[in-house]
Amino acid sequence: MATPNDSLLSLIREAGWTYEALARRVNTAAFRRKPGTSFDRTTVAHWVRGSRPRNPVPELLCGLFTQRLGRLITPVELGLADARPPVIRGAAALIAAIPGLEASGLQETGTGDGAPRTRVPGQSPDPDSGNRPVQAWHEQMWRGAERFFVGQTAALGGKRTGPVLLAYLRSTFSPGGSAAPLGAESRAGLVHVARTAVLLAGSYTDACRTQEAQDALTAAEALADHAEDRAVQAIALRQLSESALLRGRTALATGYLNRALEISRHTSRPVRAYVAAQAARVYAASGERPAALNWLETASRLMPRYTGGEEPFAVYSAAALHYQQAAVLLRLGEPREAHAALTASLDARPAQEARAVLFTLLARGWLHHAEGHSEAVNAAADTASEMNATIASVRAAREIARIRSARRS
Repeated sequence: MATPNDSLLSLIREAGWTYEALARRVNTAAFRRKPGTSFDRTTVAHWVRGSRPRNPVPELLCGLFTQRLGRLITPVELGLADARPPVIRGAAALIAAIPGLEASGLQETGTGDGAPRTRVPGQSPDPDSGNRPVQAWHEQMWRGAERFFVGQTAALGGKRTGPVLLAYLRSTFSPGGSAAPLGAESRAGLVHVARTAVLLAGSYTDACRTQEAQDALTAAEALADHAEDRAVQAIALRQLSESALLRGRTALATGYLNRALEISRHTSRPVRAYVAAQAARVYAASGERPAALNWLETASRLMPRYTGGEEPFAVYSAAALHYQQAAVLLRLGEPREAHAALTASLDARPAQEARAVLFTLLARGWLHHAEGHSEAVNAAADTASEMNATIASVRAAREIARIRSARRS
């Protein structure tokens, strides 16, 4: 027999909704994704009695309650997801929540045809030997792996990097292994897994696997929280906000942003600048021009001088900030300033960061489209298509198709 969901019932009462009113709001939100979806008061009653709705209903409920109550509501608070473990039990136990690392998928690290597995920094020569997890408790090795993955993602995109990230996590922090002891080393290991999960989320986003990207970021935030690494926690929350905003879930994006802003107060200037830039985007999307511009100014003020050689999770580049500035300025109706920001982003972007260059070109294409410059739109789409032949980003391919379709309409 299912356990009654007292958490959901309490939130419904706090929101002042009837079951019918909640069902009506869920139907309205769900219709945008899947026309024909229909829930009623009986459905909500089943949820309250303990049945769990399928995706994307939990996410829709989170957005509805977040908007109604003015604070971030998560699936855990709704009683629709398991609470986090109360203590750190080691990376081997906690990474099981990262999508793609289920026990049934652990045998998929090879190619299936006898071809050699991909090797990445930190792996042993034979990760399957004795079915034991690799004891890679050396921060220098982990930082090297992180630099490798960040560089590969920047150059080749998520499709090329995702399988390698999964193979690395499986071989180095196998969920089937024994839990590491609680202590400084295991905490550092959790931070590394959290960072790797953030990168994995990026690869899922590139492949337009939205739910898996969200799940990876949620796992990363939980791991960082348990390890008490506020920087990685703020980064994961910031990216959850960006994901929600891209899907038009402004209330949910604001909820994640507010939590990220709270957490980032205890982090370095680059992390605070990274979160501040997202604040500018959220406020611009909400039509709050002064707040958006103030947050852009804050992000610029927080930007430290980049001298090179820093750890990848300890920097926020000028090129990335200029890209965010362009998005905010375009949303605020300032195309001329947005052009200048995109030019500055391209000028500051190293040539090897091909994926970022690709999306910057697409942003410029949309800007040309807004101005009615069809030839410039064609040029941007053609260049982006040529670049994506190597990067193979599903997200970029869809953007290219959208921009060409918009130009013809």
